[in-house]
Amino acid sequence: MGDKIDDAFDWLILIMSTMNGVLIGLPENLEAKKATAGGVLLPFFVLVMVWLLGHLIKRENLKAILKVFSWFYALLMLWMFGEIFADQIYGIIRILHMKVFTVFPPITLLFMAFMFGGPFVFFDRLVRPAYKEIYKDSELLSSRKQLTLLYIFAFSTFVVQILPFLFLGVFQ
Repeated sequence: MGDKIDDAFDWLILIMSTMNGVLIGLPENLEAKKATAGGVLLPFFVLVMVWLLGHLIKRENLKAILKVFSWFYALLMLWMFGEIFADQIYGIIRILHMKVFTVFPPITLLFMAFMFGGPFVFFDRLVRPAYKEIYKDSELLSSRKQLTLLYIFAFSTFVVQILPFLFLGVFQ
């Protein structure tokens, strides 16, 4: 089972690298390209390095932590880049803001909960059971509290890395 779940992550990395190339190519002016490339490349590099460390490290507990962090980080990246891509192509965020959020403000909270909680739920329901079979002695995979803290850490790490580039793209 370990090979299948790791192969799935490898495919996710491949899909995300293609998506990153498309995102970098979308903006039309040079400053927007710099902001997008900066916001995409650094988090992707960090993701690949953490995933490789998770493969190379021998201690099983640390291996589980690094791989779970990588999954959280990758799902957050995929989710956020999917949002950016959908907004660039279809204007989803503007449509939601103009037609849904202004008419029904409480839906904004549901949307935010779905947006920030979706990757965690995906991992918890689909990936965690496979990792629990592989890393039977892992305290991390047995505790949702620890998983939640690791998820918050992954989210914070991702946001800290892309925030300067988002401001660069917005204020240019």
